[in-house]
This record gives sequence, structure tokens and C-alpha cells, in this order.
Amino acid sequence: MFRFLAVVGVVFIHANNKTTFGTAFDLASRFGVPFFFIVAGYFAGMKSDLSFFNAVRHIVQRILIPFAVWLVLYLVYFEYRPPVLAEPLTVAWVLMTGGPAFHLWFLPSLAFGTLMLVVLRRFCSLPMLVGTAVVLYAGG
Repeated sequence: MFRFLAVVGVVFIHANNKTTFGTAFDLASRFGVPFFFIVAGYFAGMKSDLSFFNAVRHIVQRILIPFAVWLVLYLVYFEYRPPVLAEPLTVAWVLMTGGPAFHLWFLPSLAFGTLMLVVLRRFCSLPMLVGTAVVLYAGG
């Protein structure tokens, strides 16, 4: 049930209804994306028996490969040509922002956050992990 409400929340975030009622819905639905990040972190934490290599492989297969496929499709669709992508700053911008696939921003963010969890879990106690998560969440 809560997952359904979070999905509805994400839809309302993207609905852009600029009335007072729409703004209230927009503000009330801002829990959706953090909810999905928290759930992903929870399930990544449940896989504590995975080796570092297997955890990274899992992140690449489940998050980064789908992101890369869609990014390439968007680059082709929006006619990004090799001369444009030959610029190192442009390539860095596309990889960091998603370029034309900007709406998929959460996939590299989720991959990075999950990788941070995998690394920190090996060196930090649970209270330190929770504290780090709270600070990162509060910081945006």
C-alpha cells in the first residue's frame, strides 16, 4: 500500500499543477523519491553476504546497464553526434546529468548511493551508517 502511495506521489510531483491545490499535492507527495531510495538501501543492506565484487556487479547489472541503454537510445534520438561527444566536458556532462535522458537522474544517483552503502557497510557500524544517511538526506 505504501509503495502505491509513493508511486502516486512521484506522479503528482511530475504533474505540474500550479494551483494552490496542486502545490499542496506536490509538497505532500515529495516523500515518494526518498521512499524508493530508502527501500533500495534497505534491500541492498539485506544482501550483506555478497562480496564487494558481487555487490558491484549487481549494481551494474540492475541499475547502470539499463541506464546506459536508455541513455544511448536518447542520444541517438536527439541526434548527439560523435563531434559533440568528442568533447570531454560534454561527455562528463552527459554522464553526470543524463543529457537528454535527464529524467533518469535517479539511476546513477541510486547506483552511487548503493555503492556508498556497500563500501561504508564494510567499515562503519550501523549507527554510523544511519547517521550518515540522515546527514545526506538532510543535505539533499
